[in-house]
Amino acid sequence: MVVRSGAATIYEGTDIMASVPGGQYTLFANGNNMNVVATPDGIGMPPPVAGLFNLELLTSGSGSGSIPAGYQGVAMLSPDGNTIDMVAGDFGVQVTGSDPHTVIAGTGNDTIYGGDGRTMIFGGSGADQIFGGNGTDTIQGGSGPDTIYGGNGRDLIVGGSGSELIVGGSGKDTIIGGGGPDTIYAGHGGDFIMGGSGATSIFAGDGPDTITGGSGPTVIYGGLGHATIAGGSGPTTVYGGSGRDLITAGSGSTMVVGGNGKDTIIGGSGADTIFAGHGGDLIVGGSGPDLI
Repeated sequence: MVVRSGAATIYEGTDIMASVPGGQYTLFANGNNMNVVATPDGIGMPPPVAGLFNLELLTSGSGSGSIPAGYQGVAMLSPDGNTIDMVAGDFGVQVTGSDPHTVIAGTGNDTIYGGDGRTMIFGGSGADQIFGGNGTDTIQGGSGPDTIYGGNGRDLIVGGSGSELIVGGSGKDTIIGGGGPDTIYAGHGGDFIMGGSGATSIFAGDGPDTITGGSGPTVIYGGLGHATIAGGSGPTTVYGGSGRDLITAGSGSTMVVGGNGKDTIIGGSGADTIFAGHGGDLIVGGSGPDLI
């Protein structure tokens, strides 16, 4: 599918490749056949095709943003092809190629796959599924309940205001929780993870992860690797893993339960409760009133 200016151009298929100067995308609708009408201004739209997912693709990067009558979705493509805005409707976009791209989710339940280059992905208000690619991606969660998977690159993933499930990839990712209740799983690359302002559950992985609690209530679970864990300003509960963890309580009230490894546990300035684990732990009280 080659997108060009001029009159409306119609394409049909299960997975439709949109090729533009500076960018390439594959559009799909959960395995259903699509009818994509590429038009610069939305004028003179043909009638929808029965039984297909009908998508209006505005190639000028602007328009009303409302779904035409009988259609199921609308998207906007920037003139240079580097940015696609999934304005409305439940459909998916996969970035292809190694050029930098930006994908913006809309009001629908969107599915987004990053490409081989640097990709910026922004979640929308729907229940989005976002998959990082092979490049260095920046992923921002939206206001809906999102599921975000890091890719093979060194990704930056920031939670949004909605509830999110975030899973780190194989790269050395930086993951920051958002304002909603988040569940975060570290990947395999030795990630840096920080809790957000909402309730956050963080699970360390098998790499040397660095994890810090946020301002909201945080529960941190150590993993198989040697994690460095610090409590945040909010109430924090830390469970050591099977690795040799370094656990430091934060300024908020902290409860620490040592794991199976030989942990080092240091109290903070808050009221801490510390339980030794099974690995012969070193425990140092902090400046606050501690129970050890």
